[in-house]
Amino acid sequence: YILGADFQANPAMAGTAWKVLGELPDKWILWCVRAFWIEAGDEDDLADDYEEAGFTAANSLIIADASGNTQGAQRAYGARKAGPTSFSYFKARRYTIIGPQKRKTAATDRNTEGANPRPKEVAVARVNGLLRELRAGGLRALMVSDNPEAKPMAVSFAKCKATRGRYGIVPGGDHSHLTDTALYICWATLTALRPGEVRQIGRAHV
Repeated sequence: YILGADFQANPAMAGTAWKVLGELPDKWILWCVRAFWIEAGDEDDLADDYEEAGFTAANSLIIADASGNTQGAQRAYGARKAGPTSFSYFKARRYTIIGPQKRKTAATDRNTEGANPRPKEVAVARVNGLLRELRAGGLRALMVSDNPEAKPMAVSFAKCKATRGRYGIVPGGDHSHLTDTALYICWATLTALRPGEVRQIGRAHV
């Protein structure tokens, strides 16, 4: 499984679980099978829910908000380096956890596990493209299971607010946190399989 994670003390810790169906390199489908939304929780609670649902360190890779390698969800913006990082909770349980892409600048001691896509608008456009990209049998490249446990992901795609960024549309509001987990996984997939579609404007950074 591929697990997505967005680390927020408020409104909630957000996570998703995905399977890759179909065939590589160009007939794959990213299929969301479960969503996690944990209010008043922390990274340990998200890890607990992953494990209780059967998504363990032995069968899953986490692709997460890369800022979690330098700070925790309970971050104090004046002292970002204080306290455990979000990634550290999952590493303690032997998960492999990385950012959506490799860093394109030198990594610091605290920032070695990848970077987020920049600008975000480019990644958002790629997610929207995969939601429309056809596969055999009327399926799409990016889909959400009709299982009730995955419904929050479908609701977030449908209700996420669109706000104007510097280069285009970016998600906003509470629903943006689950959609961000999809963004991280989509970007990592395209980086591996379609590198020509992930050109950055400027450098990649957290």
